[in-house]
Amino acid sequence: MADFQGDGEQAVPLLEHALALFRTLQDQQGIGYALTHLGLIANDRADHAAAAARQEEALAAFRLAEHREGTADALNNLGAVSFELQQFDRAVELWEASLELNRAMDRKHNFAGALVNLGIVAHDRGDDVQSVMRLEEALQLLCELDMKYAAAICLQGLARVAPAQAESACTLLGLADGLRQEIGAYGPSHLLPGYERLIANLRNTLGEAAFAMAWETGHTMSLGEALDIAGALVAATKERSLKAGPRPAEAHGLTARELEVLRLIAAGHLSREVSELLFISTATVARHLTNIYRKLGVDSRAKLTAFALRHDLV
Repeated sequence: MADFQGDGEQAVPLLEHALALFRTLQDQQGIGYALTHLGLIANDRADHAAAAARQEEALAAFRLAEHREGTADALNNLGAVSFELQQFDRAVELWEASLELNRAMDRKHNFAGALVNLGIVAHDRGDDVQSVMRLEEALQLLCELDMKYAAAICLQGLARVAPAQAESACTLLGLADGLRQEIGAYGPSHLLPGYERLIANLRNTLGEAAFAMAWETGHTMSLGEALDIAGALVAATKERSLKAGPRPAEAHGLTARELEVLRLIAAGHLSREVSELLFISTATVARHLTNIYRKLGVDSRAKLTAFALRHDLV
């Protein structure tokens, strides 16, 4: 509870005491969760090396305990550390691994959290269409589950993609602020630097009076009403992407993993063989292929191979 209220000074000694007791008991699951929270606090304090070490150790403990829920959480948290370090490819791989585990266990709240993270990082990698689609799907789940803390993060992520819709972006931020105030939570560290810049830009664009009005509208809005804004934002972002037209190959934003999949497919390997070579599931291969097709604007393996050869991707 101290951690969620931003009181790391109280949280750390309590967690370290718990960790020592769990180690004495050789309780790997308990060790994992104590390390998880210590890692989260280290990340909030921008001590990313310590955060990564804590989460790596937590992941090892959860795997030793064969605790799938904890493993999925540790993968998600390691993704957050990688995001902080601007290691976007690794963040995406970790979050996708977490997403796959949570999907298999039908952990909707964690599944939604992974979608939020993937939506945020998609924007930072220049894929706003994927970003808003991930975030809209997450927001629908979070509304269903009434998860206000995660919903506030999701709303901030949507607002970052919507600078052209300044009033809508400001309204979403106002709602996020209201949700955090309602539950007594503080803002997530991995969005705060961009958050302050976004606020300043929106104030400058809208003017003080219009900014204050849109912010107050968000404070009085329900999460259900925010879904309408999210839907409109998805449509506007898709339309903007279509008008921009096809991008050159180097601007398509393939992740390192997607490029590996592309090269293996172009070399004639079946999805099952790609799965075995990269130690990932066939379902993950299929999702990578869907992303690759969308990013490259192709709809078959033959066209994918031709594109890859034409643009020297293999």
